[in-house]
Amino acid sequence: MPGVLGLPTDVQTRPGVYEGYEVYFGCENDAYRDLSVVFVGGIGIAEFSQFGNNVPYPLSEGERKFWLLSAAERVVAKVSSIHPADGVPPCRTDGWAIGFDINDYRKVDVAIRRLGLWLARENLKGEVALRVRADRSDSQPLRNRGTNPKGN
Repeated sequence: MPGVLGLPTDVQTRPGVYEGYEVYFGCENDAYRDLSVVFVGGIGIAEFSQFGNNVPYPLSEGERKFWLLSAAERVVAKVSSIHPADGVPPCRTDGWAIGFDINDYRKVDVAIRRLGLWLARENLKGEVALRVRADRSDSQPLRNRGTNPKGN
């Protein structure tokens, strides 16, 4: 894949349930049809803060918390090849998931482990999508544009 370092075979993490989180590869959701994506799902009880369909500006409290959580997760991942977060459609949950672009297959295992352990420690329930694709660090994060994550 142009602009992506390493190979899919560099990812050694296996899908399954780990202590406090789960890992799954790919998704049937059309939003991920042509992407190489890994999901790290928190299986705790504290759901990610969410934001609604017609978010007033300045940011609602729910959206502010969502973006603070996504910023914290980016720091936790502590991987140089990870790029700005955005709100993305979920795969197996409801509401919004947190999405990161990562452009190096060799860093995916580290990001999975760090995010998974953090989700477990914080007892969080929600999904983080690691989309493996070329560096898009110059792009603006996607924002809620008046539709829910299912596209309605």
